[in-house]
Amino acid sequence: MSLVITMSSKTFSDKKALDASAIEIRSHFDANRNVTDEEEIKKRIRDGREAQMFLTTNVLQGKMNERGNFETQLKSADPDKETWEVPKEAK
Repeated sequence: MSLVITMSSKTFSDKKALDASAIEIRSHFDANRNVTDEEEIKKRIRDGREAQMFLTTNVLQGKMNERGNFETQLKSADPDKETWEVPKEAK
């Protein structure tokens, strides 16, 4: 999955964030368009995959409700679970 697909997925519905991410992704692509060194190309691909993984596993998008609070629906990483649980803090 590419960064563009990740950012344009239904998970990220904030138009301002989508537009900014498209500009940022394009700027990195353009800045590296002439890179020909195979190791450097591999590094850039790894960097892109790392950014994609960060976005898909660490970014949460919430929407403001009528009370002025942000809320979101969380999905469990385990497809057999119906709820997502927040672990208790270690004491």
